[in-house]
Amino acid sequence: MKTFSIKTNIILSILLISATAYGQEKKPEKPVKNTFQGVLLMNNQTIETLTGNTLQFTIQHRFGQINNGISDLYGIFGPANIRIGLAWGFTPKLMVGIGGTKANKLYDVEWKYRILQQTKSDHIPVSLTYFGNVAVNTTSNSIYKSFANRLSYFHTIMLARKFSRAFSAQVSGSLAHYNLVDSLMKNDNISIGVDLRYQYGASGAIIVEYNQPITKNLAINVKPDLGLGIELGTGGHVFQIFINTASGILSQQNTAYNTNDFTQGNMQLGFNIVRKWRF
Repeated sequence: MKTFSIKTNIILSILLISATAYGQEKKPEKPVKNTFQGVLLMNNQTIETLTGNTLQFTIQHRFGQINNGISDLYGIFGPANIRIGLAWGFTPKLMVGIGGTKANKLYDVEWKYRILQQTKSDHIPVSLTYFGNVAVNTTSNSIYKSFANRLSYFHTIMLARKFSRAFSAQVSGSLAHYNLVDSLMKNDNISIGVDLRYQYGASGAIIVEYNQPITKNLAINVKPDLGLGIELGTGGHVFQIFINTASGILSQQNTAYNTNDFTQGNMQLGFNIVRKWRF
């Protein structure tokens, strides 16, 4: 009986310790999803990344200036810029893409990595994501003496929080670098950005972007980029239509070379169309 009692106590102790340890294990944190509807908000990247094994096709279109008036139907018939891109989500944290832009015949490779994701418990109160790209200018221009002269780069760190089911906000700090610039310009140009999204109804949202250049150049008086629009999301589709200032599409262009001034009415109509397929 004594032996049985000792064995029983040992077994019960082991079970009790195991149960206590199991109960003390931290449950997986539930992430906050859909801080933004997609990876783009007008001209800016968001903290969102594609899920694993997801293909994304993007069309970004910017019409001409609306202050030309009815002569070119407020820019719709004016000079336009367009970018077509493809991106692949390797994991829920990592995505890579390629694209081509009409202006300056730019071809780019981009990458994005999610560093932190906000959790519902607020143990992680914000989401943090890094985005970068490299673009090559393929125009026939004698100023480019080497392939390296044609390259430009963009890096940004984005910090965002979903404050409620309806409202999300993001701030970012960015660096644009051009290997070859005018002697009165700087190779490195810094900017900060703010992006806001307010959802109404099941699939609609009001979106706002603002990018403020920090670096001062003697050759170009770079202007801020302001945008206001509406976003509609349905399953694998996201459609954004908006008016904004910068027409470059690629962020390094808008950071270093945007001269459109919204205080002078230098705005244009634009839209983004995004389609995703999960494999």
